[in-house]
Amino acid sequence: MTADYKYYSIREEDDGELVAYYGDYTLRSHLQPILACEDNSRTVLIGAEALARVALNDQPIRTEAFFDNLPDSEVKARDQLCRALHLASFATVNDGLMRLFLNIFPESCASAEDAIAAARMITGYLFPLGINPKQVVCEIIEAKVDDLGALKEVTQSIREAGALIAIDDFGCRYSNIDRIFELKPDIVKLDAMIVRRAGEFNSGPRMLSAIINMIHEMGALALVEGIEGRSEMDMALESGADLLQGYFIGRPTASQTGMEDTKERDRKNFLSGFIG
Repeated sequence: MTADYKYYSIREEDDGELVAYYGDYTLRSHLQPILACEDNSRTVLIGAEALARVALNDQPIRTEAFFDNLPDSEVKARDQLCRALHLASFATVNDGLMRLFLNIFPESCASAEDAIAAARMITGYLFPLGINPKQVVCEIIEAKVDDLGALKEVTQSIREAGALIAIDDFGCRYSNIDRIFELKPDIVKLDAMIVRRAGEFNSGPRMLSAIINMIHEMGALALVEGIEGRSEMDMALESGADLLQGYFIGRPTASQTGMEDTKERDRKNFLSGFIG
């Protein structure tokens, strides 16, 4: 399988893994598991966030370095590459139940025109790849996009296609709660720093619970990131979190390996009520 586009190519290796090529760079798609909380003690695997692993001349580099110090047009092209690779890789292991959390770079939402193009690119791949739009959750870092109109355009376009919206890194330095209320996301991902700071106080669970309750008042689910140990997981469960993510739950792994590891787990359609 080979897909050639203006800026890159995606090829199937002999072992069946899809690899993206961009000049001297190679990229692979890894998945980090996301759990849903059924009650205060039981969790269910319901999806994963797609994360790129990048190498330059076969030497691993930080993913951020692939995007550093580039003009916006180049960042958008590389962002497009990552999304195409993630969707194509997910399609090879898609069981119709798992949810794919897919990042959209802020530069792809810099203007309303860019936002619409990014949304159309994502949704345009879903039908040919056999992915139900309801399985896809598009993650946006609201705080890094200045143009509220562009944010509304991208969220509207994604929703019209049937996919879901998640606001990423909520609680980081520049989060704007008024804009989040306007965007009406399906999921709000709490920045890992919130969990770390809450763990420093005896009242941490109550503090975290108050934030989660506010998210519920918005009509969204709360995903707690940064679950690095049992203490963070217990606090998130006690505080009423809906979804959990972090190294304690699982590190990012190659798409094929990560999905195979879930085959024997309980993957019932936990979010059927809110996905529809």
